Amino acid sequence: MCGVNFWTFAVLMVCLARSSVHAGLTKEEIATVLDITKPHLEECSKEHGVSLDNLKEIEDETNENFSCFMSCFLKKIEVFDEKGIFDPKKSKENARSFIKNEETLTLFDKVADECSKVNDAEVSDGIEGCERAKLLSDCWKEHLGKLM
Repeated sequence: MCGVNFWTFAVLMVCLARSSVHAGLTKEEIATVLDITKPHLEECSKEHGVSLDNLKEIEDETNENFSCFMSCFLKKIEVFDEKGIFDPKKSKENARSFIKNEETLTLFDKVADECSKVNDAEVSDGIEGCERAKLLSDCWKEHLGKLM
């Protein structure tokens, strides 16, 4: 459902680009996010061998390249710190720079807070953050689906 600053804003960004669910964002807000994040998306796609043209197709349960691409992107936009930990506060701050609708911001805040639980999960890749990026992407998809 969900999938493409996702912010100098992240998960949401990748969620949005891969999805038909836009969480109440206008076309202009989505275009702004895409413009702001494009350099980071391109850099991480090259680094991890992920094509931006088929994000929806490659995002699946077993695609490690996609998860590591997500981690790279989230770190670039400072939604993940250097240790691969999700920063919901930074995510919410970034969202406020381009989302103008209060209802959408409230939804975003709820999902960011709920998905902060990914920081409690044990992951085997440590500071790489690939596994945590997958958990975060899954969490966003799950909660946006419930709240939409």
